[in-house]
Amino acid sequence: MRVSLVLFLCFWAFSCNPKPQPVAKEEAYFNIEQLLADEIRHLLSVKAGLEKKVTSDGNTDHITIVPADEDEWKGQLGLFLAANIAMPGNRGAYFSETLSLLEGHEKVIYTAKSAKQAVQTMECLYVDGELEQVDIVTGEHNVIFDSSKQLTLYLDKNSGHLRGFKIKGHEEMHLKDVLDFEVEAVITY
Repeated sequence: MRVSLVLFLCFWAFSCNPKPQPVAKEEAYFNIEQLLADEIRHLLSVKAGLEKKVTSDGNTDHITIVPADEDEWKGQLGLFLAANIAMPGNRGAYFSETLSLLEGHEKVIYTAKSAKQAVQTMECLYVDGELEQVDIVTGEHNVIFDSSKQLTLYLDKNSGHLRGFKIKGHEEMHLKDVLDFEVEAVITY
């Protein structure tokens, strides 16, 4: 009788405990900062340069530079680095969806849940599983200042390394002229 009572109590104690629920995995966003840190190391190792075409107020300038260190490359890629959505403060701030396009093409789209986010959208295009392009739209709007930028990173489909970027922007500020600009850059190896 005692054995039956002990077995019954053990069975009852273990059967009443709820099953552990799986913890919802926090969605990870694309980390453009990590991508660019890796690319900057590569660009420095091969002593890559940059050919830029800068257009502003109807004027176009062509610039060729060879950034000498990490800080110079970060300066050239600063708008992209500032557009990193994979930061702890952004957890849950973006919707994420994956679209299968043509055969072998897939696009991952991150869309801000709030208009207050500086990065409104980030789209990552993958071809045969390799990242080929990153498109970012940023916007900042308040009573004094209105700014929007379209940023695009291009990666080589064979090597996976950065091959260029494009920045198109529009800025308005009270008591100042409107500024529209475009930067097209090609990495020279």
